[in-house]
Amino acid sequence: MIYKLKKGEHTAITDDADKRDRFIRLGFVLQKEPKKKEKE
Repeated sequence: MIYKLKKGEHTAITDDADKRDRFIRLGFVLQKEPKKKEKE
């Protein structure tokens, strides 16, 4: 799973849950990726 975090102008992308938690402690906010795979 890829985690995408944002803090102001900065964006962090990681697939490591430990790094994700470290970024959250630094004030980053986990972004919810839209999971839309619907056919049009």
